Amino acid sequence: MIYTSITCILCKIFAFIITFVFMEQNQQLPKLNRITEVLLEKERSQRWLARKLGISANAMNAICNQKAQPLERFFDIAEILGVSVVDLLNVDYKPCRGTNLKSV
Repeated sequence: MIYTSITCILCKIFAFIITFVFMEQNQQLPKLNRITEVLLEKERSQRWLARKLGISANAMNAICNQKAQPLERFFDIAEILGVSVVDLLNVDYKPCRGTNLKSV
């Protein structure tokens, strides 16, 4: 229980930092997740996943379009889709030039 709470807090902090860094530099958020691709592979829709998660279709669309990165939800999404959390993340992600994510 404590581990889950700490993980959720750390995920929220990480998502906030990533968002803040890219907003500060007026850059588009990088593609950090592969949820849309996994949904296509599983032949499922964003609306279906939103219903399973108990969130609105708009909230699910924001997650799939990189406008929101609620990393604490990734565990639930992975379980529902039958994949690992690593499968949902873009492992080929490389920071854009000019970003300084390492110092954050």
